[in-house]
Amino acid sequence: MYEQWHTFAAVKNKHPFLTNIYHLTSARLCSIPFNQVQHNEKHLSKIRQELHYWDTVFNAQYVTYMETRLFSAYSGGALLTDDYFERRKTTSGVKSKRKRINIHVSSHIYRQLCLHNDGFSLLRSESRLERYAIELKQHPTNCININETQVIKEALWALAHTASTENGYTWFMEKDLLADFLRFAEECQNLSVRG
Repeated sequence: MYEQWHTFAAVKNKHPFLTNIYHLTSARLCSIPFNQVQHNEKHLSKIRQELHYWDTVFNAQYVTYMETRLFSAYSGGALLTDDYFERRKTTSGVKSKRKRINIHVSSHIYRQLCLHNDGFSLLRSESRLERYAIELKQHPTNCININETQVIKEALWALAHTASTENGYTWFMEKDLLADFLRFAEECQNLSVRG
């Protein structure tokens, strides 16, 4: 498996779009239980590197990537601004009934690691999972600048993906994070966080 992953890595620097696809595909590879992979140590090292990259860089890119795709599907137009506080725009000024496009929500590395016990243990010990939970609990709902908004969005997406699995859901409920998700959904003045 490590050899295939290493070979696939050659495409990631060819184009920014391919870089995103590479990291989304790498996340999917993390769903394979560790005991089913040959060259276990190399594979685990690659997963650790990828998890570190998601925690330091790609979680923010993932939020933008998914929100842009979701906005386009629901509005029928492209996202014309990246300002988290400005109302999002469509290319047409006339309201019309448009057929909604189905969008596949790409898997987050946190979700994929939660699909097996070893991955979930690695996630809990070597990722920002616990810090995301603390940030969400301690952060007030009045996100007053772009940086705060981005931090909360990253936490919400990562924790929601974690909670979409059996292991993650149990952890999510033990941390009592549902109340904090509801708090942001009901009270946050920034619609891009609430939505």
